Amino acid sequence: MHTIKQLLIQNDRLIYLKLNSSSKNPWFARIMRLVTHLGDTETAIFFSLLALILDQMFFIPVGKTMLLTLIISQILVQSIKRIVNRPRPYKSISIANVTQPPACQYSFPSGHTACAFTIALSYAASIPSLTLPLMVIAFFVGLSRIILGFHYPTDVLIGMLLAYLSHQIAILLLLP
Repeated sequence: MHTIKQLLIQNDRLIYLKLNSSSKNPWFARIMRLVTHLGDTETAIFFSLLALILDQMFFIPVGKTMLLTLIISQILVQSIKRIVNRPRPYKSISIANVTQPPACQYSFPSGHTACAFTIALSYAASIPSLTLPLMVIAFFVGLSRIILGFHYPTDVLIGMLLAYLSHQIAILLLLP
């Protein structure tokens, strides 16, 4: 009889392999490589600076919340990565399709996903009309991390959850 942990790991691997196999299509993989960059450090810096400008010029209160959420989420992500030490899936699955692997060797949780959802949640909180498109983009960043072979589905789900929890904490800390 399988334990819950064994079932989770088995399903995580099966979903990973199914999604990762779609990266064998060169044009689709190219699109996913572009999408995945929407969750990287440079994107976070750009949107943080934009948020601060929106705060100063247009009084749209995105900046402080986003910066604090980003700091909290990335501290959590990087700490958990080093505690859990889960290797990236392509290191343990020989049939994984991966090109341009990330420098970080740890998979759990997905920092790109946490970053993308941090941006989405922060902007959506101040500009509600952008909620749906921002959440869709953030979702595709997480999906791209699996398709490109860098993360298991649970890595992405926990990255999303950490962004949400970090956003809630930031809001509480910034209450007047």
